[in-house]
Amino acid sequence: MTTIGRWGIAALCITVLALSGCQRRESTWEEDTAAGERAMARGRHQEAGEAFQSALDKAEKFPADDPRRIRSLDNRAEAYVTTGEYTSAIPLRRRTLEKREATLGPQNPETLQALEKLGQIYFYASQYKEAEDVYSRYAAALEKIKGPDDPAVATALEGLAGTYLNQKKYNEADEMFRRVGAIREKTLPPGDPVIAKTYDNLALLYFVQNRFPEAEGYYKRSISILEKSLSPQDVAIADALTQLARTYMQEQKYTEAQAAYQRSLQLLEKNRGPNDPSLVPVLEGYSVALSRLGRQAEADQAQARAKSISGS
Repeated sequence: MTTIGRWGIAALCITVLALSGCQRRESTWEEDTAAGERAMARGRHQEAGEAFQSALDKAEKFPADDPRRIRSLDNRAEAYVTTGEYTSAIPLRRRTLEKREATLGPQNPETLQALEKLGQIYFYASQYKEAEDVYSRYAAALEKIKGPDDPAVATALEGLAGTYLNQKKYNEADEMFRRVGAIREKTLPPGDPVIAKTYDNLALLYFVQNRFPEAEGYYKRSISILEKSLSPQDVAIADALTQLARTYMQEQKYTEAQAAYQRSLQLLEKNRGPNDPSLVPVLEGYSVALSRLGRQAEADQAQARAKSISGS
């Protein structure tokens, strides 16, 4: 064999060995989990889901009581939530709850957290009857542990009331929202913004039932609290004013509606700038109110501005 031939064979052997040594090593559960967490922190949710799915596939091979299995279920479900794939998250949330109940018991805080998350995901998926059942269990469990007036019970009851509202079970929603309000009024300072949120919920409940005077009253109570507890320029006040303006429109109180819309616009412009898309529906409502008052030139200006911002 020639010298060149020997060197050629040697080079070929080195190449083969190098290639075989460069085969990609399979990632570990820890690496996949860390990669998913990094991607979630950066807002790369699809990438996070893929990494968490890889971690879950590995975790499924671990012993049944390995805590990494629950963590992987929870991580994958959370990634589905961030991408709006709620129905895909439901079976994972159910499995997490089952494992928590089996290993920790029904009243353990981690089990209750899993129960709450299952209720939330049913709600996000618009499966309101299933959400109702879970929130009912969750509220009952919290009440048994913490007592009927605990703020956590109020939060659970608020979730339950939301499921009633979306099923048009208005009487049940009314009862629950009022109970939430009673707990919060008893346990929180009078000007706490959380109480304002409760009034907003009651106002919405009455609005959808065409009970506009009652809705108006609760929106006013909410705004009164927000004005005292938040900065006078807070966007939350603008949102409440917009809802109040819409209620005024239904009551044909066009002067009051115009004033509420105008103030909401001023707050939104100051906080978000004159061309923010959130101004569009407010400008449109403002335009209608002005038109009802016979101020057509101003109404047309408001409508033109809304179209300019939206690009239509």
